[in-house]
Amino acid sequence: MVSSQEKTTPAAPRPTYKTVLVGDLDFDATNPRFGGGTEALSQDQLQQLLEEMPHYARELVPSLVENGFIAYEPLVVKQEGDRYVVIEGNRRLAAVRYILNHPAGFSDEIRNKFKRIPALVFPSGATGSAQDDAIRLYLGVHHLFGFRAWPPESKARFLDQNIKTTKDLKKLSREMGIQVAEFERYLVPYKLRKHAQKSMGSVALNNFWAFAEAMNRADIKEYIKLETDSKTTEIKGYDPKKLKFLLGFLYGIEGIEKRITETRQIGVLAKILGSKKASETLERGASLEEAQLYVQAREKTSADLADKLENLLKRIYKLRPKQPELENILDILDSHTEKLRSLIKHG
Repeated sequence: MVSSQEKTTPAAPRPTYKTVLVGDLDFDATNPRFGGGTEALSQDQLQQLLEEMPHYARELVPSLVENGFIAYEPLVVKQEGDRYVVIEGNRRLAAVRYILNHPAGFSDEIRNKFKRIPALVFPSGATGSAQDDAIRLYLGVHHLFGFRAWPPESKARFLDQNIKTTKDLKKLSREMGIQVAEFERYLVPYKLRKHAQKSMGSVALNNFWAFAEAMNRADIKEYIKLETDSKTTEIKGYDPKKLKFLLGFLYGIEGIEKRITETRQIGVLAKILGSKKASETLERGASLEEAQLYVQAREKTSADLADKLENLLKRIYKLRPKQPELENILDILDSHTEKLRSLIKHG
């Protein structure tokens, strides 16, 4: 039996394949690929943005000139009135426009090939319509965890744009066949960064995934006293001072030296921040290696340091130091030998 909801929910119109005048196409300023901050840019500004780092649309030009616009890889666009907004293929459109905008560099014969290009057109639809659902599903399947996956920050931006309520979260999880916990890996650090930017001003996170990886560690969440709503992934609370330290350790900000130089060190950072004494040591300016000493068991720490000392002495021996240097080294060893013997005497 068909429910009343199923009867009244219209199916999304299918997209149609056709060629479109390049002059009728617009870049999508809200595209997750841009990473945010582009909503107010003009079409000319978006063109310049796409031509430059990190998008490098001009790198596509030689291939387009050589092979033309491949018909079986059309742009994916959404019709808005008598214009079309590109939801996939903004770089290719920028490359085509570059060719058309430079008559001195390309012959009329070449430029005429690109005045119309193939597009898969989703027809106009009201916000929240079945058509919007179809576009969201298309982008999600292709770019969230599919065969053309976006970089992590673009995934987070897409999810943030499309998830505003618990209902949205469940709906997208059902459509994508992805657990809510997987969405949280992207949404929580993305939303936390927005909170940080409001309270701290501009925070440069050149490697979003490093922050996301850090926020996937229980010890780090506990360190910043992070509270989230598991139903909506909204941020309920955190310690701003500790978050500032964390961002400093990861990226280096004013007054806090960067400690993480590669992603694999995040596990070490998590262990340090999970220890009150070790984290306080790191906050006071210690290196990652120095702070780590407060995490390991005393016996293991002593054994590791003894191994390092032995290796260091072997390196000194290989250098064959001259008598003055050798005497200085022996004096240092003698003074520390006495200190170590005193530990034995006093238990």
